[in-house]
Formats: sequence, C-alpha cells, structure tokens
Amino acid sequence: MIGSRRSLAAAGRTVIAAVLACACLAALAGAAGAAKLSQESMTTFQAQLNGGQVHAVVFHERVHKLHVSLSDGRKVVVVYAAAQQPQLLAQIKAKGVRVKFAKQKAAKKPVHHKLRYIVGGIAIAVIVVVVAVLLVDRRRKLRGAGGAAPAPKPQQ
Repeated sequence: MIGSRRSLAAAGRTVIAAVLACACLAALAGAAGAAKLSQESMTTFQAQLNGGQVHAVVFHERVHKLHVSLSDGRKVVVVYAAAQQPQLLAQIKAKGVRVKFAKQKAAKKPVHHKLRYIVGGIAIAVIVVVVAVLLVDRRRKLRGAGGAAPAPKPQQ
C-alpha cells in the first residue's frame, strides 16, 4: 500500500537533506585536500633563510626533502640533493633555526588474515545451519497444515 502524501513529502525532505549533507562533506574534504604543502625551489628557500623567515625545518633524509615552517604560518617543501645535506644543516643551524630529523618508519610485517578467514567460515556455517533449520521447520508446518482433517473414530 502506498503511503500518504505527507509521508512521501517527509521522505523527500529527508533525502534532500541527506544529499545536501553529503555535498557539504565533499566540499570540506576537497578544501582539506587543497591545503597540501607547496613546493619551493632551493634559491627561494635560501632567500627565506637569509631573510629570517624560516621558523623550523624537518629533514626527510630518505626522500631528500625539507619540510619548512615559515614565520607567517605557511609550510613548504624543498627538495635538495643528497650531497647538499651537510652544508644545508650547517647553514640552518648557523641561523638558529630549529632542526628535526624525521624518524624512519620500520617496515611493516605482512598482514595475515587467518583469523578473518576463520570467522568468515564460521559465519557461513551458521548461516547455512539457520537456513536449513528454517526450511525443515517450514516443510514440517506445511505438511501438518496441508493434510486432510483426521477421520473421526467409530463409536461402539
């Protein structure tokens, strides 16, 4: 049976509200993704360092990148050659800028999903047992209801 017009209108308003909420979340996610670090050249970094605009520097040795925090709040990335690291470090420390080195992440162990397979197998077995019980119960009820009424006993 089809619901009343009021319930359809309420459902329509709910759907519209849900779509608008999803659109707002997507816009916020896009804005957060746009706030990535911008990349600058080494000459620009040298000028900022000499101008006293650099607040802190984090060395990422594996990828040869500097994550630079500027005094105006911006964060930028500078790519450097591996041979430049000792000279850069000396220049940065000479200016009194805070320096950190990013920690190298340990290699992750491969994930084995053994427990997930066991739980999945148990869940499938439970589902099969429940379906079997329901089918047997249904057949039993159909046989009992579909049969003819018992014959009356003869009186003596």
